[in-house]
Amino acid sequence: MEKEQAKNISKMQSMRRDTLNLSTDKGVSKLMIKGENIIWSGELSKINKRKRRQVRRFILTNDRFFNIGDDSFGDSFVSFFTGTKAKRSIYLKDIEYITYSVTSNEFVVHIPKEYDYRMASAKSRDEFIWYVLSLRSELTATNIKPVKFYFREEIELGLYSKNDDEKKMKLPPGEPIEMDAAKFNDWSQHKDTEKQKDIKETETVWSTVYTEKPLNEDDFEIIKTIGRGAFGKVNLCIKKDNQELYALKIMAKGGVISKDQIKAIKSEKDILMEMNHPFLVCLEFCFHSPKRIYFGMKFLQGGELFQYLRVKRRFSEENSKFYAAQILLALEYLHSKNIIYRDLKPENIMLDAEGYIRMVDFGVCKRLASADARTDTIVGTPEYLPPEIIIQKGHSLSADWWSFGIFIFEMLTGLPPFYSKNQHEMFVKIIKEDFTFPQDIKISDECKDLIQQL
Repeated sequence: MEKEQAKNISKMQSMRRDTLNLSTDKGVSKLMIKGENIIWSGELSKINKRKRRQVRRFILTNDRFFNIGDDSFGDSFVSFFTGTKAKRSIYLKDIEYITYSVTSNEFVVHIPKEYDYRMASAKSRDEFIWYVLSLRSELTATNIKPVKFYFREEIELGLYSKNDDEKKMKLPPGEPIEMDAAKFNDWSQHKDTEKQKDIKETETVWSTVYTEKPLNEDDFEIIKTIGRGAFGKVNLCIKKDNQELYALKIMAKGGVISKDQIKAIKSEKDILMEMNHPFLVCLEFCFHSPKRIYFGMKFLQGGELFQYLRVKRRFSEENSKFYAAQILLALEYLHSKNIIYRDLKPENIMLDAEGYIRMVDFGVCKRLASADARTDTIVGTPEYLPPEIIIQKGHSLSADWWSFGIFIFEMLTGLPPFYSKNQHEMFVKIIKEDFTFPQDIKISDECKDLIQQL
């Protein structure tokens, strides 16, 4: 028995990968029980129920895994007085399922007796999972069940993650696959090989400049992720041949198909290719591989108008007029092509290096048969929806002018005119009530008249 224990300890020591060097941390050492040793440490992003990603330090021992928070002053301050650094610890034997996204870097660790851990990491995900499986195989308890995996096409796995205020497990549909460390390692290596193959097997659909060979991910240096969507992400990249900055939107074909968005993505691509206007973002290139679709746009270094509005709280009438005039010209251009935008809001207005606007995100745009045609699709952001979309009576190009009036009002006052935290209440206001201008904010009669007419 003693020889077997010594053999296991020796094996654990050879597996050790304490990247964060937490074995020497006295605060962390206090968390260990007799016979427990740190085998692995690293950083992973924990995704909370509000979809916020929080980088946290995790450790795996021969018995448990710990979330010990981040390295911020706040966590260190609390740890100093409480004498502990653990945010949460889970016994490895209690992990029964893992849901794994094959199109993003997310995964969910399911613990039937507790709430789940939804996490993400481009660098450490597979390594962390391999260590969990390896360490579980060394546990001496006889009632440990094999970990079962659900492999999913979805980018975001929030639908399958049980929060701390929920009791019922939220496992994906279908039959899970049992995996041990060796089987998972083989699968992971095969996946990485297939990904590299997929990246190189591309076809260029559109490019504003001539390219001798098809574009692929290797032509770009990825700096960071600057946005995420239902089935894709947007990376800030440098194109290696010209050293220019681009926003590279990457979408998983599996996610697009599963959400029945093939027609919408094709429409967005066609509209972006057609755009040729100083206040609208245009498509610089588009290429695809067997599993992914790529849209490339010039990166706009001024950032979102939304962020400036939140900092300033509201704009002067002169600044509001400056931005509104550009949006007006952009909408007129779209409408001249019978394209309805349908998602005008500060988050979709970017600024270039000189402070001029670009309207972005054409995902819910639609080309109408004629200038007088109507459509009945329910899309858009609640605060900016016109009554005809809410009551589902069909809408036309004029829906954009309603949103334009809402947008101007928000720039001048800081909030949309019908805003309410209760969405139902807000819809009732939009349909039935008149709006009023704040008494403490000076707005010219001409500006008030323009908003009322819109």
